[in-house]
Amino acid sequence: MACDDEKWSVVINDYEAIIQSRIRCVLEQVVPWLKNVEVSVYLTNNVNVQRLNKDYRHKDHPTNVLSFGVLNRPLKAGDLKNSKEPFFLGDVVLSYGVIQQEALEQNKNILDHLSHLLVHGVLHLLGYDHEDREDAENMENLEIDILKKFSIKNPYECRGEVTI
Repeated sequence: MACDDEKWSVVINDYEAIIQSRIRCVLEQVVPWLKNVEVSVYLTNNVNVQRLNKDYRHKDHPTNVLSFGVLNRPLKAGDLKNSKEPFFLGDVVLSYGVIQQEALEQNKNILDHLSHLLVHGVLHLLGYDHEDREDAENMENLEIDILKKFSIKNPYECRGEVTI
């Protein structure tokens, strides 16, 4: 885990333990057979996220979360089960500025919003996407179920509307 913006530690006490618990929960729910997994998390600012977004997605603006995964499909039961070496899923990059602004605009707790975006990012690393309606519903339902374990409300209902 890397953090180059001190605002993260000012706003969220013990963010490392919180992030690790969220990632562990995603992995236990989605790929419970996979025990030896590594995920890199980079907590940064809008400038760095905008640069990465431009370099890798050709979008010249900051965004809340970027995921750089190695999988091109969701893992199926038993995939990599016998792997003795740690399996590197990829990187999740989170921008403090965008996440903080979105939390304010959506009247959400920043930790809840960070948790949602981290779960979302890790699901992307596991091969999930939201390119079509069915995939989006599947991914959103997984996010909602995982966030419930941390007493976090459905992030898609926060403004009185449900997207699925």
